[in-house]
Amino acid sequence: MIRRLLPLGAALAVGIGALTPVAMASAAPTPLQLTLPAPTGREPIGTVSLHLVDPSRHDDWVPGQPVRELMVQLWYPAADTENYPVAPWMSPGAEKHFLTQYGLSTDQIRLPVTHGHVGAPAQRRAWPVVLYSHGSHDDRSGGTAEVEDLVSHGYVVVTIDHTHYANEVEFPDGRVVPEVHDSDVPRQVAMRSTDTSFVLDQLRTIAGGGDPDAEHRPLPRGLGAALDLHDVGMFGHSFGGLTTAQAMHDDPRILAGVDFDGPFFGGTAATEGVTGPFLVLGSRTHDWRELLPLLHGWHRDLQVGGSAHQSLSDWEFLITQAQPVLKWTPEQLDQAIGTIDPAQALKIGRTYLRAFFDLHLRGRCTRLFDGPTPRFPEVQFIN
Repeated sequence: MIRRLLPLGAALAVGIGALTPVAMASAAPTPLQLTLPAPTGREPIGTVSLHLVDPSRHDDWVPGQPVRELMVQLWYPAADTENYPVAPWMSPGAEKHFLTQYGLSTDQIRLPVTHGHVGAPAQRRAWPVVLYSHGSHDDRSGGTAEVEDLVSHGYVVVTIDHTHYANEVEFPDGRVVPEVHDSDVPRQVAMRSTDTSFVLDQLRTIAGGGDPDAEHRPLPRGLGAALDLHDVGMFGHSFGGLTTAQAMHDDPRILAGVDFDGPFFGGTAATEGVTGPFLVLGSRTHDWRELLPLLHGWHRDLQVGGSAHQSLSDWEFLITQAQPVLKWTPEQLDQAIGTIDPAQALKIGRTYLRAFFDLHLRGRCTRLFDGPTPRFPEVQFIN
């Protein structure tokens, strides 16, 4: 079950087959540049990456290391983006590791840049905060299209790389830490949930005027004032959806959560449930109706017809763009991203995600969750 739900690298290696030099032999000599869809809101976007160190926990995977290290990225409405460069979708070392792992190079494919401007000053007003947790074989970059869209509509989003559970994590000193195989699901769930609470603690430090970055690199101006830590939500894809449920169970500061096609197993949330508002947006390949007894508060369980496991991540449209190089069969594409139109899949994910947080963090009324709508005939209401 775990392997069947792995995102990101799974689209390249699990169930579809790893790309080989033979498969890539016909690639065009000019690298294929992938792009991200533009956000739909009016707010310009700033971003900054932080290296966080938790001295209260040791590293389970590095003997003798007494601390746990994380990389996180804050995305926020910016006051000014002129002369601030856009951030890459992946840092250079992480990009190299990722492409090499799957038999690719920058001579064949160039990963996209984002719409976030590095270090841009933040707008000095408090915005609701949303956390993002990636799936297995994934990175904090895997939900960037959803993240940027939320920010453009007035949210601060914090994406978390769960070290050793992310496909790769690059730290400021150039270290690239790869994913490890951990069959102890309860341990991974607990570790990810504790990571999330730790990140929330560091956001409180920033809101109070502090700088928790391990290298003490200057934070963007106004960043602390942009954080409304009274209105916090969370979402995640695949294992990140499970992490969202567990983090809500463990930390009452997280008021509402969204699970993009993730399972419920391995943690106490899977037996005791979640009390806050919770949205499950699943693919046509999975049925999460067994979750309903575990959702004790406001909840919806929606299924997107024609979608597959990657359809609610950046890979829905990146794989489509990369098809001239990948040359996958229709069956391979269907297994990874389904038959749904990529633009419609993106619109569904963005619209329902934003409507959910607008409703539960901002109190903005919506009828989107009352039942099916002609705008999105693919979305089926399971509950």
